[in-house]
Amino acid sequence: MTSYDGDDRLEIKTGGGFLMLFGLPFLIAGLAVIVDSQTVALKNPGAHQSPLFAFLFGAVFAGVGAVIMFGRAGTIIDRREGTITTWWGLLVPMRSKTRPLNEFSKVTLGREVRRSNKRTRVVFPVRLVSPRSANLNLEEPQNVEKARQKAERIAKFVGLPLVDTSHGSPIVRQAHELDESLRERARRTGVRPEVPKTPAGVRSSYRIEGETLVMEIPPGGLGRMLSFPLVVAGAAPLIAGLMFFNGVGLGDMNGQMMSFLLVASGAIVGIPLLTIVAPTLHRAWQRTTLELTSHTLTVTSRSPLYRSTTRIPADELEELEIIFGGDMGRGWGRPGHSILARSDHASVQFGEGLPMEELRWVRDVVHSVVTS
Repeated sequence: MTSYDGDDRLEIKTGGGFLMLFGLPFLIAGLAVIVDSQTVALKNPGAHQSPLFAFLFGAVFAGVGAVIMFGRAGTIIDRREGTITTWWGLLVPMRSKTRPLNEFSKVTLGREVRRSNKRTRVVFPVRLVSPRSANLNLEEPQNVEKARQKAERIAKFVGLPLVDTSHGSPIVRQAHELDESLRERARRTGVRPEVPKTPAGVRSSYRIEGETLVMEIPPGGLGRMLSFPLVVAGAAPLIAGLMFFNGVGLGDMNGQMMSFLLVASGAIVGIPLLTIVAPTLHRAWQRTTLELTSHTLTVTSRSPLYRSTTRIPADELEELEIIFGGDMGRGWGRPGHSILARSDHASVQFGEGLPMEELRWVRDVVHSVVTS
């Protein structure tokens, strides 16, 4: 949670909320073990087994639950004093550390995959980076748009540039450029790109329908979407299946057992293979249509597998950049370059598989029309 105290003080708090529900079972279980151990000791004072072990075991569980439920942490940024204070405690601050604000040079927004107990989640950490000492983690939202909003708010507050790698290639914006749309930037700088000439060999095309610019981007093709890691990842389940069948004596099985084995092996091999290959096939076969009016940019991607549509108000479009990689938080990577269109509330990538010259042309056409 981020809150402001006046114009010069910002506080970011963590803890509480759903963590209290998560810690409650630990606390209850620990207290139950403690009470039970003392009850046994009172009823059987001469018992050979000491209740000390049970008491300590329960105390550990109860302590963990109390820390999860009542643990709080926060960061206070004070522009007037020029300090950043981090604190930790149980409901109230108990320990704190203060660092000078000018120790930090930039705010970063990244993307990291966290794995624990067979569970994988993607987080977008917001950090203050110091070239001379340890970086400072501020927040870790699991939604890229919310993370971008928080990172922009903090970067503007401290007056530092924001380096955003959440979609692959780094995008750097100075503090005064944040929350500024392409149209506002064009008015401020007086720089507005003209519609570029169409390069030779371009497969994309555009046309004007009334007051709407319609651009058609053809599929990038399977060859451009494939990469060595993807081929290896796709071949791994097949190789594992062949090794499994090679070690099984199929001649001794009856028909029912053979059918079960075929279905089970098909699921074991096919599901991972489909999970890996399906996104790549979608991007390789998808056709993308851009519809741009004075009010809205609409990006529609469709393939035999599925269809998606993203709408971004033209006045809110802040980024139109060529990036390398990126995944939009869905858990799989995008090979090669693409165009990222983004506002504070929505983002979309398109143009995967196109040559770099064609990507630049598509980006410049859209940029020119948006800022006109």
